Amino acid sequence: MLKVIFPILLLSTSVLMFFTFINPHYQKIKTEQVELADYNEALDNSKIILGQKNDLLATVNEIPQEQKDKLEKLLPSNIDNIRLIIEINNIAKRYGIVLRAIEFGSTPGSGDKKTDSSQAGQKGAAPSTTGGNNEYGTVTLGFTTVASYKTCVSFLKEIETSLRLVEIKSVLFDAPASSQDKDLYTFRIELSTFWLK
Repeated sequence: MLKVIFPILLLSTSVLMFFTFINPHYQKIKTEQVELADYNEALDNSKIILGQKNDLLATVNEIPQEQKDKLEKLLPSNIDNIRLIIEINNIAKRYGIVLRAIEFGSTPGSGDKKTDSSQAGQKGAAPSTTGGNNEYGTVTLGFTTVASYKTCVSFLKEIETSLRLVEIKSVLFDAPASSQDKDLYTFRIELSTFWLK
């Protein structure tokens, strides 16, 4: 009888141990092995991304400083209103043009707050984000000048082809008030420039 009871008792103890101790631990180990595989995959991906980052940094470091300076001027990381006025004023001087009534605003014709040239020394005076894009902002510069039509067209072409990224938004002009200055028009020019955030 003992020969029959002992194997049955041993078998039932084994089954009970399997369901109460071995199987829960085995399932836990299987779950942890899956998590370990996920972590190893994430680690491999991070190594790939780190390698790509290092490749990109090496590429950036190969760019000559002169080219980096040109890129910074094309699309600066901040908007320096004084530097912008100086750059445009230097172009205007080449054509004998004097800038007057300089104003900064966030977007043309939006009715947003305008900043006159006395407040223009602040970096980023009245910048705004264009549309829903959070990668760059815009600032609008408006000014008045008196020049001949031909001179103003040449001036605007040089502004548009200068190194800084500029978009001419509007050009308004008034006819000369007297016949003495029949070739001189009063121009109101509004342009936008961009900066990286």
